[in-house]
This record gives sequence, C-alpha cells and structure tokens, in this order.
Amino acid sequence: MEKTKNKKQAKLAELDNGLASLAQNIAQSMSGNTLNGFESPFPNIPDLPISTGNTAPNLSARPLFYNNRYYLITQQRTLLTELYVEHALVQTLVDLPVEDALLRERPKLISTELDDDELQDLENEMDKLGIIEKIADAFRWTRLFGGAGIIINELKTDPREEFNIDKIKKKDKIEFYVADRWELANTPYVNAPTLGNPDGLATGVNFDYYGTPVNPSRVLILKGKEAPSIRRQQLSGWGMSEVERLVAPLNKYMKNQNVIYELIDEAKIDVYSLQNYRSAIYAGQEQNVQKAIMWSNMMKNYLNAMILDKEDQFDQKQMNFSGLAEILRESYLDVASAVRMPITKLFGLSASGFNSGEDDIENYNSMIEREVRYKSKNAIITIGKILCKILFGEYPDDLDVEFPSLRVLKQLEEEQKATSIFSRVQQMYDAGLITQGEYYDMLAKENIIKGELRIKDSEEYKDVMGDDYAGGGGDREKEEAETEELEEEIPDQTTQTKPQKKTIKKETVKKLSESL
Repeated sequence: MEKTKNKKQAKLAELDNGLASLAQNIAQSMSGNTLNGFESPFPNIPDLPISTGNTAPNLSARPLFYNNRYYLITQQRTLLTELYVEHALVQTLVDLPVEDALLRERPKLISTELDDDELQDLENEMDKLGIIEKIADAFRWTRLFGGAGIIINELKTDPREEFNIDKIKKKDKIEFYVADRWELANTPYVNAPTLGNPDGLATGVNFDYYGTPVNPSRVLILKGKEAPSIRRQQLSGWGMSEVERLVAPLNKYMKNQNVIYELIDEAKIDVYSLQNYRSAIYAGQEQNVQKAIMWSNMMKNYLNAMILDKEDQFDQKQMNFSGLAEILRESYLDVASAVRMPITKLFGLSASGFNSGEDDIENYNSMIEREVRYKSKNAIITIGKILCKILFGEYPDDLDVEFPSLRVLKQLEEEQKATSIFSRVQQMYDAGLITQGEYYDMLAKENIIKGELRIKDSEEYKDVMGDDYAGGGGDREKEEAETEELEEEIPDQTTQTKPQKKTIKKETVKKLSESL
C-alpha cells in the first residue's frame, strides 16, 4: 500500500511539474505576442506551482488553468459579426437592453432656459434626424464589439480640425454618423502607460473612417466594459464585448441544442426483420440486402406502402427522452445569469413557482440604468446642445436628460396612480396654493387631462380676471367674478400715516377696462 501511495504521489508531482512548465511557456509566448506591429505589454507570469502532490483536489488550480482561453473574443470581428447575424439569442442580448432603455419610451431634454415651444422644436429636430435611434445603434455596436462612436460631421468644414461648438452658427448643416470601433480604426497602444498618459495611447492622432481622417474631438466615443490592465492595452483603448463573458454558457447552450436536434432526428427508428439476413451477410450479399431495404423505403415514401416477403417483418419504434426540458432550462439559466438578464426577457419564458418575476425585472432595470442610460447622457446632451446652436443660435448651460420610468404598470396600477396624482393636485388647488392655469398644466403634464383647454385671448380679460382665471370661463369662475372683491391699497391724501384700503368690485374694474 505504501509503495502504491508513493507511486501515485510521484505521478501527481510529475503532472504538476508538467503543467507548471506549460503555464510558463504560455506566459512567455504571450509576452512575445505582437498586435498590429506593436509589442504586447504582457509581463512574464512567474513560475508558480499549480499544486503540489499533497494539495487537496479541491484546492488545486488545475481546473482553473484548463478553463481559460487566454485570448479575447472581442478581437474577433468576423466571429462577433456572424454570431450577431445568425443567432437570435446574441441579437436579443445585444439589442434588448438598448431598446428598453432608449426606444421603448424616448428620453426628453429639459432646461429652465428654454420655453415649452423651444423644447418642442428641439424634440422635433431630434426626431427628424433620428438622433435617439442613432445613439441606440451606437450602443448596439458597443455591446457587440466593445466600442463605437458617433461622428459629428460639419458640412464645409475640414474633419481634421478640432471641433468647437461655439463656432457653430444658426442654420448650419451638421450630420451625425454611427461607426463601430473597427470602422473608426483607432490608433493602438504605442507606449507604456504613464502618469500623464494612463491609457498609453498616442496623442494628436486622428481616427480613420474609411480613409477619411477625423479629429478625435469630432467623435462621441462609447466604450464597453473596461478590461483589466493586462488585457486593456490589447484593446487599443476600447472596452470588452458582452459576448466575452458569454463564451462558456453559450457553448453549453449550443451544444445542448445540437444534441437535442440529433436525438429528435433519431427518435423514430424503422426496424426490419429479414429472413436469412445474417446468412446473406456472411455469404457476401450485402449489396442485395441494402438494395432490398432501399427499395422498401422508396415504396414507403412515395406510395405510403410497405412491400415485404411473407416471412419478413417491419416495425417502427419511437424513443421517448425524459429530462431534455430540464437540461434546456439549465442552459437558459446559465446564459441569463452571464448577461444579467431575466430569463423571461431573454427567452420569453414566463415565471414559474412562487416567483412572480418582479424582482428579476427590477434587477434588470437597474442594470439598464447603469450600463445604457447613464452612459448615454453625455451623447444626448452634447448633440442636444449642437442642435440648440443650429436652431436658436445658442445653447442652454443647464440642458439635461429626463428618462421615463422603466417600470411597466398594470392597468389597475395606472388608474390608482392617476387618481392619487389628481387628488394631490386638487387639494393644492382647493387650498389656493396653485392657480387654475397651474392646475391644468400639472394635470396635463401627467397625461391625466389630454387635449388643449380653450382660453380667452383678450388682454383686458387677463388684466382684470388675473392669472387665476386664465383657463376659466365656467360657472364657478363667473360667480366668483361677481361676488369677490378686489382690495387695493391707496395712500390717504390727508394723513401721511397709515394707508387705507379701498374696496373695488372686480365687476366694476372689468367694465372700466372694457370702456377703455
């Protein structure tokens, strides 16, 4: 027993030494790799033992070593393109978060320096140019390839010049183009990162958009998830693709799909019981046997009839497979957890058991807020300021983005929300905290009142009746106009001490204004 144990330990030690040597060789080969003609910055990985002969199996690093690729899928442009084009699952995990974040309900630009009409003109111009759709496309390619950009193209301006928004004049012509990281052909790393240049990129080098040099200031850059430092320099300043973390679960998913396809194809088997079959095989008459079976199958396919000898028999057997649904669901869970999307959104499956799916949707909405909406604010605001410059000749400093809620309410919840808002606004109006015009505006903003309220345009009417009745004209307003008294402070001409209050009926003031 002791000799057997020693032999086993010797074999394990020999295997560990071999693996350690292999790790060192891989590290050395990686440190000598080149990318686009520039030397890779990978340092030499130290020669640390993966495990020792006395290490417990669960503490060994051997499985971790074997389950790594040691190269980036993000660098495989053709592979990512074909995955997106051919596989609906990849399209869904790339497109769906972007569509839910930006296209389901469009974000709105807000500013205290622009009135409602100007904000509406700005929104119409953004819809006309398809700005939100272009930003959404840029985020699609960012999630797929790890980076993208929106090119600001000023017509009649050299794209190599630095962009300056203050030089834009009213009614200038500007176009916006979406390009992924490969179309921009950014300059790769040429230097080691330093304190003054942490990215290590060459400065003052233009992008190359299909042979046209573009100044970096004219490109709104979007990046994927940032890679660790040892890999970051390989990506030339861009981020990682979302497919990068999906390789293992996606392989498992595709393997399960292929296996199930093969099993279903073999689930139905034809069984022929031929007399003297074994003897014919031994006698070298395989071709005759094959010919007989082939002709029988042809007759069955074309004539729906089976012709056999009297002594021969034919039967069909159907194979039943159990557990396939559970295997598929496990692969669904692996993919959904890798991309942090609920299985109900990614595969369209309904929630099961005691899980209503609301918690999953809340987590998904939080992911969208962080990874799409937060990153899109700068692009939306920048383009909004450019359009303000074109439309109005100037742009507001406090321009901001307001995103609609991602939570989808049920019909009953919508009614309860509308009722609650209406009650609060009504209480403020009854307490005299808001005017009737403000009352209407607040309800219209929450879409509780739809359509326009017809108001009187007379300036005399507005001066006499005041802002409280800007949208009025009903019975309640008429009664108040006849009975309410307007108090004006008029200084006493005899005594210069305390001003006296003179009461004038509102109806009298109205008649006086009409006579004027």
